[in-house]
Amino acid sequence: MSRLARLIAEEMGCSLKQVEIIETAGLLHDIGKIDSIYAEIIQKRGILTEEEHRVIRTHAVKGAELLQTLTSFPDEVIRGVRHHHERYDGKGYPDGLKGKEIPIASRVIMLCDSIDAMLSDRPYRPAMTVEQVAEEIRRCAGTQFDPDIVAIVLRGETLEKAAAQIREESALDLVGA
Repeated sequence: MSRLARLIAEEMGCSLKQVEIIETAGLLHDIGKIDSIYAEIIQKRGILTEEEHRVIRTHAVKGAELLQTLTSFPDEVIRGVRHHHERYDGKGYPDGLKGKEIPIASRVIMLCDSIDAMLSDRPYRPAMTVEQVAEEIRRCAGTQFDPDIVAIVLRGETLEKAAAQIREESALDLVGA
């Protein structure tokens, strides 16, 4: 997912420093799920309960808090991790940020994380096709996702590259590499 975040940041014309911040935040975005309580919920095949949703929603803040204890991470990376579930329309979490209030790293990661999830098999559903993912992110542009970033992703071969990358990673997982 972090490679996809880097690719999108480069296609957006971000500076090298910003690209590295986005890539690092992408690499660490789910570090708050390191607690074993998340493993059982993440592997669940059925619909999550309200309490399970509440627990899952704590991971972004927990991840940012963990990174704050480590002095080597820039504030932009920490904010990128904290806000990677903020929605462009303000209906996300943890702080309900909206539009450009959301750090650029978080807006990129939100889209990358969703693309990765849609292109991957899950315990409760098979992977979507590239065409289905394109339609879904187009539909959610301006609500869930930053429409400018969606436009950048849809104009090139980013989705195809993401799908190839995910297939490669899945194949490596199958052979135990």
